[in-house]
Amino acid sequence: MNRLLSTIASVAITCTGASEAQLLTLEQCHEMAYNNYPLIEQYGLIEQSTDYTISNIKKRYLPSIQLSAQATYQSEAPDFPEQLKNAFSQIIDIHGMNNDQYKIALDINQTIWDGGQIHNDKKIAKAKQEESEADTDVKLYKLNSAINDLYFGILLIDESIKQNEEKIVLLESNNKRIHTHLKNGTAMQCDADAVEAELLTARQQNNSLRTRRQQYIDALCLFIGSKDSEISLSMPSGEIAAATKNNRPELALFEKRLQLLDTQRKSLNTAITPRFNFFANGFYGNPGLDYIENMMNPQWSWNYMIGITMRWNIGGLYTRKNDLQKINLQKKSVINERNVFLFNSDISVQRKKDEIEEYKTLLQDDDGIIRLRKSIREAAEIKMENGVTDVTDLLQKITEENYAKLNKAYHKIELLKAIYELKELTNN
Repeated sequence: MNRLLSTIASVAITCTGASEAQLLTLEQCHEMAYNNYPLIEQYGLIEQSTDYTISNIKKRYLPSIQLSAQATYQSEAPDFPEQLKNAFSQIIDIHGMNNDQYKIALDINQTIWDGGQIHNDKKIAKAKQEESEADTDVKLYKLNSAINDLYFGILLIDESIKQNEEKIVLLESNNKRIHTHLKNGTAMQCDADAVEAELLTARQQNNSLRTRRQQYIDALCLFIGSKDSEISLSMPSGEIAAATKNNRPELALFEKRLQLLDTQRKSLNTAITPRFNFFANGFYGNPGLDYIENMMNPQWSWNYMIGITMRWNIGGLYTRKNDLQKINLQKKSVINERNVFLFNSDISVQRKKDEIEEYKTLLQDDDGIIRLRKSIREAAEIKMENGVTDVTDLLQKITEENYAKLNKAYHKIELLKAIYELKELTNN
């Protein structure tokens, strides 16, 4: 709870002050998205539900109290034989028990030993809570993928905007040169028009990129619960986690399911265990417990009975073997699911490692390509100054240099994304 409150506080600080562009890390976006996602409330609901369940289970220790009343009329009632009545008729008036009978009773039943059923039911409730929380962890963990896509998508657009603005600066510089040549009569109007058209196209692309960036920012803000759309994202580090152990929440979920099945297996033992109860029964009625007295002198009286009962239902023995087999099959099914998950995860991890190595190799060549494209473009500018080449050829060289720079930015961002996806695959 303390961690949650501190996180919410940090989110509140981050989301205030729309005048300042907030610099967010990928980890902060993950945490903010977790706490903003409606599913986070599920933890509290699960805990409350478990508390109510355990509270109800504990109440089984409380005595069971039942108040009842009845009035009956029966066709036959216990009576003395006629010979006995006649023999004692001169001494005492003997009456049989009345046909109408009445009773107001209070029954109390207190559990002394239930074979561990209450204790085991509390364990099962707790195990179900942990399983539900682990399942919620898995669902929330899937947010990482959506946040990563948006985060790295924004970074890639930022790099595209940066490279496009560099292209605009380069085109503006060449546009001035062309107009100078146009005034001197060493260039044609079509050359100036070609540069102008390319410049307008670049500016148009810039506006389109900024619009797309805002769309990505708006989507990210919805995820993280921020009302400030003026946010900036820091470039993540390219460090690859050294740990190779798989810490995915799905594995914790499988473990909680196995623990729940083990707890349910233990509860089968309580089904074949004797139960001991204390009982107390008191009633005010006619007849009472002393039937002889009531047959001789029918009257209302107070009566009670206390004692201990033992019940042992051996019916659980008949199905115990099958119940154990069912639990064992369920455990095997969970273990199989876990093995399939690990197998698929290992394949995904290896593919992602190969992808990382591919982007590293591409980045090694990108600087050389950019250097060569820049040299070619500068040579084309010199040729244009000397009237050796035309503007169309220069524009092509500028585009090729810009494309090389974009390729490097793309490879860099994709490498970082692949690294974080590798971390996500193992939760490291």
